[in-house]
Amino acid sequence: MNDPTAPAPEQQPRTPRTRRARRGAAAAAALAVSAAALATMLPAVAADHRAAADPAAEPGAAQEDARELVRNRWFERHTTTEWSKNFSIYLVDFHPDRRTSLTSWRTGVKEGAPAHPVTLYRQARDPRYGDIPMPQGAPYSAKIVDLNGFGAQGYVEQDVPTQKGQRYTLTYWLGYDVYSGTGVATMAAQASAIDRGSGDTLHAKTTKIYNSGKLGNGQNNNPGWKQASLTFTADSGTTTIRIQDQTGPVQSKPTGHVGTTGANITGVSVRAGSNGPSPTPTP
Repeated sequence: MNDPTAPAPEQQPRTPRTRRARRGAAAAAALAVSAAALATMLPAVAADHRAAADPAAEPGAAQEDARELVRNRWFERHTTTEWSKNFSIYLVDFHPDRRTSLTSWRTGVKEGAPAHPVTLYRQARDPRYGDIPMPQGAPYSAKIVDLNGFGAQGYVEQDVPTQKGQRYTLTYWLGYDVYSGTGVATMAAQASAIDRGSGDTLHAKTTKIYNSGKLGNGQNNNPGWKQASLTFTADSGTTTIRIQDQTGPVQSKPTGHVGTTGANITGVSVRAGSNGPSPTPTP
């Protein structure tokens, strides 16, 4: 029989040892909670750090595909100067002084003024004019390259790793120039695969795009995206892919400048095999 005079368990006197034990248990529990919270926060902190360090780590940035050989295929990463606004788009003409550049890409001029090889476009996100339609599969942060910067029949090129004897497919989205008042109905671009060591052209192909509903000044054109492709067999461990304007230079009557408009491209891809990615354009 229990002694009725004995204190209940919760009424047992607290010795210094039991108080220290309880304080230690409470501290351990608090530490465990803090550690769990820290573990939850670390991935977000790391992501924020990556976003600050890498301009491509913006919302909607494209995810890397292990099969993809082209880097920065949507032209999301770049160094630019001040952007100018043209209704639905912002644009910046590139210069050879490296104040403007496309990450992983080189720019150049086939014909015309070397100072402005290409122009980079991005969405203005202006509700008054609406967004420029983009190809299906394009990330939110995708940009457009106008291959005719200003007075130049320009190009972009990149070296990709290849294996001699292996067949590859180069694809890209080709569009009519979105800049307002272009006044040219048919535009074209030429894709080339060039052996990096010898300089020999492995294959080249020109693709045209026609816009029968071209608009005048003050309105942006619909690119009417179509996917162009080129297959080639590599001759060494490095192949240069190049896409250049085949539209101009074109005389612009209002300004007298030559080469103010050219074909637009985005979403460049190179993959091993005879078939590349083949999404359909957004209606």
